Amino acid sequence: MKKKTLIVVPKSMLETWEEELRAWTTLGGSILTAAVQTELTDAAIAEAEVIITTPYVLVAAAKTMFYLKPAKGDDKYKKFWERLTPGVSPTDTQRY
Repeated sequence: MKKKTLIVVPKSMLETWEEELRAWTTLGGSILTAAVQTELTDAAIAEAEVIITTPYVLVAAAKTMFYLKPAKGDDKYKKFWERLTPGVSPTDTQRY
């Protein structure tokens, strides 16, 4: 199994971290810099040894994994995490 390293930085530091890693390591093409969530594809992640991204990208990625079902009927008594449903909300038309 290949090791993966995740580096989370402010968006203003993405390029700086990528440049420094390329200058000081032999990682070369195995660095994935993701400024938006759509750059974190399965294929790109599989190829990367180092992933450089921002907290906002991670939040956007998490939002595509689960969404909060509206509280209806008996569901309104369930706790927040019990109403989380796998997938993307059908009403979510605005994505990062």
